[in-house]
Amino acid sequence: MKAIFLSKKRIFNYEVIIVGAGIAGISAAKIFDKNNISNIVIEANNRLGGRAKKAQKSFGSWFDLGCSYLHEGDINPLTSIAKRLKISISNEKGDLFSIEKTKYFSKNNKFSLKKVGLLKNSYNDFLKNLNFHKNKVKDSSLSSCLNKVDPCYPIIFDYLTGLNAVEANFVSKIDFASVNDGKDLIIESGLAKMIDRWAKGVNIIVDSPVMKINWKKDIIEVHTNKQKYFSKSIILTVSNGVLANQDIKFIPNLPDYKMQAVQNLPMGILNKIGVLFKEGTFKEKDIGWYVALLDKDTDNKLEIISFEIRKIEKEHMIFFFGGKKGLDIENFPEKYYRSIVKFIKYQFGKRIKNNIIEIIHSSWGKDPYTKGSYSYALPGHSSERALLKKPLEKKVYFAGEATIKNYYGTCHGAYISGADAAKEIISKLNN
Repeated sequence: MKAIFLSKKRIFNYEVIIVGAGIAGISAAKIFDKNNISNIVIEANNRLGGRAKKAQKSFGSWFDLGCSYLHEGDINPLTSIAKRLKISISNEKGDLFSIEKTKYFSKNNKFSLKKVGLLKNSYNDFLKNLNFHKNKVKDSSLSSCLNKVDPCYPIIFDYLTGLNAVEANFVSKIDFASVNDGKDLIIESGLAKMIDRWAKGVNIIVDSPVMKINWKKDIIEVHTNKQKYFSKSIILTVSNGVLANQDIKFIPNLPDYKMQAVQNLPMGILNKIGVLFKEGTFKEKDIGWYVALLDKDTDNKLEIISFEIRKIEKEHMIFFFGGKKGLDIENFPEKYYRSIVKFIKYQFGKRIKNNIIEIIHSSWGKDPYTKGSYSYALPGHSSERALLKKPLEKKVYFAGEATIKNYYGTCHGAYISGADAAKEIISKLNN
């Protein structure tokens, strides 16, 4: 055991224990290290990074199965970290998802300028409705800001489903309205690879699921599958999926208001399908973000596929599926693989099938260490992010994307929440 101190005749190993080696946990540990405060990060998985996850080597470790964009890139602290590590950032694609830059297709025909203009008007109407409700007390679903008879409704609804990892009718419009807009920057060499480099030097132990936390007394006991640790303070950065499933036993139990916040901030599911191609498959003009409208599905709903084409590090396509479709991929991946290959042939010609090297997908809903991709607030429950973050008796602290209102669902939200928790503990120690 690394550091043992004596406090009120009780032995403890570390001043602070951090549960979870995702971005929030690493962010907190970095601040403690800088202030010479003993700490350890305990991770259940066999790797660090949390929802920043690399693909297997056969596909390419540069491919991010989890978070992959630096949202609000101009103010994102991870942008500064990338620059400090001399990692290249694709700045010129910051408006990749804008309506002006998106390549829209309907049955293999590119949208006319007139149709793009109509979509832009529809989206602006949505933003006006959203901003009108931004500071209102009464909340309702995000989908209530949309006009269902608008011909562009299916496109915007699908876009919002991807952003929130769940269908817009389940999402609080007040919560969504709190999120800021900004550049979406890309680390083409892999965001998860960058997190690995950034985390070097942090005291992390992996393959150690926390089974029980006893916070009844002054010294907190943390039981893993291997041993017991003691500390004065603890930061929990695990996902709401883990907390909702009660994978960790708390003594005493977490307060009712805390568990209610967990239930009202559930995990959405956004999964990716990555398709790797031979070099020379795509041209420079093919690079970008696409939205393709296909035929209606079995439920008579317009089928929409959103994807990105990149040529760095290798030539590949990334397909995104949120909500019900995201969950469906985990249960029936081969069905989606066949559909995507069929779509690629239809969109780019039959010969392109011969250039496909490998297809992979993420499964965040089935991931035992996250049980989902990121959180969303049910209508009427946006304020409960503050309750989730609230410390218990100045001993048990909470961090992670779900705890931070304006940046939930993002890497920088996780980073900021971990830093905030660490600073709060340091302030307590100084006083």
